[in-house]
Amino acid sequence: MMFFPYGSRQGKIMRNLISVIVPVYNVEKYVEECIRSIMEQSYPAMQVLIVNDGSTDGSAEICERLCEMDSRLRLIAQKNAGLSEARNTGIDQAEGEYICFVDSDDTIKPYFIERLMNLIAGTGAQMAQCELYSSVEEEKQKSTYQIYKASEYLERLINDQIPSYFCGKIFKKELFHDFRFPLGKTYEDLLMMPMIIERCRSIVATSEKLYFYRRRWDSITNHPRYRIQNQRAISQAFSRRFHIAKERYPSVRSTALKRAVEANLCAMALVYDQRGRSDEWKEHYVFLNDALKEMQKDPRMKLFLKIVTQSAFSFPSIFNPVLKAGIVLKNRFKMK
Repeated sequence: MMFFPYGSRQGKIMRNLISVIVPVYNVEKYVEECIRSIMEQSYPAMQVLIVNDGSTDGSAEICERLCEMDSRLRLIAQKNAGLSEARNTGIDQAEGEYICFVDSDDTIKPYFIERLMNLIAGTGAQMAQCELYSSVEEEKQKSTYQIYKASEYLERLINDQIPSYFCGKIFKKELFHDFRFPLGKTYEDLLMMPMIIERCRSIVATSEKLYFYRRRWDSITNHPRYRIQNQRAISQAFSRRFHIAKERYPSVRSTALKRAVEANLCAMALVYDQRGRSDEWKEHYVFLNDALKEMQKDPRMKLFLKIVTQSAFSFPSIFNPVLKAGIVLKNRFKMK
């Protein structure tokens, strides 16, 4: 890992075409602000692919009007198939050498693309990342940047030092050769980001906060109806990360195991509450049974987590309802 004051190696200016992919679904309240922030980018070589994923509100009409104002914008319509399919459609239509994803309820600073593209030009990285912010107070900071090997970056990701979002980043398009987002899943970023990272030779990250990430409690990832689906997706992503860490990154193996166990315990409790000892419940049970053996061999694993995991096997009819109640209570306080 190399660390530089911002601007110390920025001699090159990049003018390669970048394709900005914006999936849109029922965001009429936010989508114009999002797209206008893209239209105002200081970077000139830009293609903007707005993928309308079957919106039923006024989002499509807003996008059509904006497309008439700027020839760089293109609206693509498809039947509702979810965020992953909308992103995949954008990747298939992308003409740029580089790709970035902007969620349609977020906005980007006018120099977001220019800053990251210049960092790529100056470092030769295949991926660039900025910091995200969710309030005006978070914007101010001194700017530095660091260059990581893919292995270093992935270790930091597994260690929860780097967010898993695909937004706030720019990627070399060749990274998406034979790569597409899985359909029908939530938290797809959590699952797929390690795969993209391992395809990179190097990654550059700036401390500048250039991407405004809007937190919405009405999103699918926060809706109570999708609680089981979401928690299962999280557990599958963290389980995969543990297997990656176990095979190739021993320094973060304990952290990855802890995250995977916690996620699977929560998923197992939620599934048990709704569906009993179903095949889905057994999937988490099997993982935790194997994980418990790993935990017993790991001196860094906390005794409390070992006891909780063992209780899930010994007293499932008591453990699962109690844990599920704790999850619901935690979410209620989180949403206030």
